[in-house]
Amino acid sequence: MKGGLLLLFKAPGPTSHDLVERARRLFPGQKVGHGGTLDPAAAGLLVLLVGSATRLSRYLLEADKAYLFEVAFGVETDTGDQEGEAARSSAPPSAERVREVLPAFHGAISQRIPSYSAVKRKGRPRYQWARQGKELPLEERRVTVHRLEMVRFSQEEAAATFYLEASHGTYVRQLAVDLARAAGSAGHVSALLRSRVGSFTLEEAYPWEDVVTLAGEGRLPLLQPERLLPSGWPHLALSPPEKRELRQGAWPRSLKGISEAALFSEGELVAVVETGGKGRRLLWLGGEEG
Repeated sequence: MKGGLLLLFKAPGPTSHDLVERARRLFPGQKVGHGGTLDPAAAGLLVLLVGSATRLSRYLLEADKAYLFEVAFGVETDTGDQEGEAARSSAPPSAERVREVLPAFHGAISQRIPSYSAVKRKGRPRYQWARQGKELPLEERRVTVHRLEMVRFSQEEAAATFYLEASHGTYVRQLAVDLARAAGSAGHVSALLRSRVGSFTLEEAYPWEDVVTLAGEGRLPLLQPERLLPSGWPHLALSPPEKRELRQGAWPRSLKGISEAALFSEGELVAVVETGGKGRRLLWLGGEEG
């Protein structure tokens, strides 16, 4: 296999970059990237892309995601999670009040980009400016919340657990802060678990320790890179002459009229035909000259 996907269960503690660096030792000479970071204190599904699969990262980065997260009410932190310093406090809300404000966070909403985020400002991540005490202009982005439900509420613990399905780019920490404010209180994320990225689920993921064990046995649990493509894409097999034609810049007669397809040679994904703003283009993933 020229590349593939490694689904990890990330425990709280290491950064997403830490796990990418560990994975690079298992795949010497190959590129390794991830399909969306998780904060160090967060847990859940982290999808790593290996080798030629990194060329399809866009399909993963643009995918919807699902989370379970807990909001601790009463205190808002400067980072929006349990890692930050207390910035504001207020009495916890009632369960009824939280339920009343939930509909306002469904559908297309505008979110403030948190100061502690990896979004760059003048070439540097916003969190670097924040750590230096620099005030940055307010920036917002549009995101879509497909589903937001409160699955548990504890007045005694002043906390609630929510299930979220949302578009890429949604900041769960900011959602928690805004939700608490809308309920007339203050709050921050006290625990977060990412359960799904696109079509990939946490049930398919392996803890890092199990990955190391499987690697030692020569059984790395890599998934095929075509799993990244949208469901329903045509899968077409190329003959050796057709593959040579494509490599040489010609368009085989058998592909006339094809605008989107996954192209295989001897059972291996070697190219993707996709459409974009500039029309049809061919993205080579791997495979030797036929």
